[in-house]
Amino acid sequence: MMTKYKYLITTILISIFLSSCDKGIDTVEYESTVYLPSDGIREVAPLLGESVYQVGLFWAGVNAKESGITVYLKIDADSLERYIAVNRHLGSFRLLPEKYYDVPETTVNLSGNCSLVNIRFKNIDETFIDNDYILPVSIESVSPLVHVHPEMKTIFLHLKRFRNVYEGVYKPYGPITSDDNEVVSKVDKPSVEAVTVNANTIMVEGPEPNMLLLLTVKSDRTVEIKSVPPSSSGEETEHDFQAQNIVGYESVYTGKFNHEYQRSWGVFDLYYQYVLSGGANMYVHAELKSWR
Repeated sequence: MMTKYKYLITTILISIFLSSCDKGIDTVEYESTVYLPSDGIREVAPLLGESVYQVGLFWAGVNAKESGITVYLKIDADSLERYIAVNRHLGSFRLLPEKYYDVPETTVNLSGNCSLVNIRFKNIDETFIDNDYILPVSIESVSPLVHVHPEMKTIFLHLKRFRNVYEGVYKPYGPITSDDNEVVSKVDKPSVEAVTVNANTIMVEGPEPNMLLLLTVKSDRTVEIKSVPPSSSGEETEHDFQAQNIVGYESVYTGKFNHEYQRSWGVFDLYYQYVLSGGANMYVHAELKSWR
């Protein structure tokens, strides 16, 4: 019986304590802070043509008096000049010309803890490479007046290269057979990352160590497959896999543009063959499905 009463008393005391804590939190105010999440330069690869990139604008504070604020943004060339002066060792940065971007809304009404700001990149062609362009986006002012984090008021978007619609992460899977049509292995990796080579070509890891494949999507959505020669791959190998399409089998890409991911979302259905070091021919039928 005594144990029962001790349990009841303990429960009551805990309830009173938690109630007091809740009331205490209700009455405590922490200063509102507005900021752009940035830890220096953020690498961005705009899509050939046009694409949209989103930057998060955040508002922190517990039980702040403000129920909503207006944030004014600007492209801050002065901030970039100061950054370059301090970080000359990082590269020869240049301000991104206005013809390459548009910020549709520089006035953001922020009523929750986060709002996304759309930045539209445009007129990106295949000459857009190795220019070390920077687009500095800064918080200019806030109304009503609240605290702006001094070290997180500007985000520097670094645009050094372009990408095509096929760049992204893929899940590969499929059998590898020998000359006598026996399945000897399979293409099965958690994921592979495809990077842009030109407007219609990506480079992706192949099924063998140090093997890189070039996949070129033609106008009719058929895919040309080649292996990257050793002299071009930069890998420590002298073996040329001599990958090529299998005669009589059509490799194709099927997919459509996904606005959320800002890339084409689909499947490469590939038929190709390659040569091992000993001269044996391997034949692959693998799918690469868009992943993440």
